[in-house]
Amino acid sequence: MGDQDDGARNLALLVLAGVLGLVLAGTIAIAAGSVARHRNSAAEGPAAARTAYGPIETLYFAQDSAKLNAAATEALQRIAQTALGHPAATVLIAAIQPRPLEATPNPRLADQRALTVRHALEAHGVAPDHITILRPADALARDDARRTRRVDVRLE
Repeated sequence: MGDQDDGARNLALLVLAGVLGLVLAGTIAIAAGSVARHRNSAAEGPAAARTAYGPIETLYFAQDSAKLNAAATEALQRIAQTALGHPAATVLIAAIQPRPLEATPNPRLADQRALTVRHALEAHGVAPDHITILRPADALARDDARRTRRVDVRLE
């Protein structure tokens, strides 16, 4: 009888060890996945800033140009649809002024880009009284050349 009890006890301990091993392996796998996701998100940079109506859209322009590209046109369509779906929202447009002003042959380029965005939104049906152009912001010294040719658009 004693041998049967020892065999049953050994089997129970073996099953218990297997279950504990599976739980431990699952915990390690979940932790490793979490670390990998955290590393990937940190490598991608900070998440896009958001407002109550969605993300802040950043539109990039070619150097010395106020003409919209295809990506900007698509973004403006999304913004217009969101604005039309939320009649209380105001579209805020903030152009970035390259620094120093002498670096560009057209010191009013930021204003022209903001007006281009405004006219495109109006063409998509956004009422002019729901669009506000903010004073152009100076580019930061650490901004690369591409980031100095942008207009940020958000709904508030």
